[in-house]
Amino acid sequence: MRETREHIEAFDYYYSLGESRSLGKVAQNFGKADSTIKRWSSEFAWADRVQQRDHELGSEIIARTNEGILGFHEMNREIATKLVRDLLARVNAGKFKLNSIADWKRVAEIVQISGEPEEGEDGDNIRSLAAVLRQSAESILRQGSNQQNQWGMVSDESAHGRG
Repeated sequence: MRETREHIEAFDYYYSLGESRSLGKVAQNFGKADSTIKRWSSEFAWADRVQQRDHELGSEIIARTNEGILGFHEMNREIATKLVRDLLARVNAGKFKLNSIADWKRVAEIVQISGEPEEGEDGDNIRSLAAVLRQSAESILRQGSNQQNQWGMVSDESAHGRG
C-alpha cells in the first residue's frame, strides 16, 4: 500500500498525542475501524517513526540548547573583556585605584570571566591588567599591615608592633 495524505495525517495525529497516544484514539478521531488504524500503523512503521522523530527532535533541542549556552558564555566573555579593557585604561590614566582586597577580588573575577588571554590587543590588555592587579594587591597588603585583613586577622607586622 502506498502512503497517502490521510495516512500521514493519521500518523501526525498519533505522534501529537504524546504519552497518551493510542491507535484507538486515532481510529476515533479519523472515523476508522481500529483494525484499519492498526494495519496502517504496522504497514507504515509508526512505532519506528515515533522513535526516529523523537530522536531527531531531541537532537535538535540539544543542538539549540548548546548554541544558546555557548552564545550566552560568549556574550559574557565579550562583556568581561570590554570591562577589562576599560578598567585597564582607567588604571593607566590614574582614574581608578584598588583600595581593598575586596576590590581586587572583584576585578580578578571579571578578568577570570573574560577567559584566557589571547594573542593580540585583548590578550595584552588582560596581561597588563593582571600585572597592575598584582602590584595593587601587594600595595594593599603592605598598607593593610597595621589593619585587620578580610578574615579579621591581624597581620604579622601589626601583631609584632611593627605596624
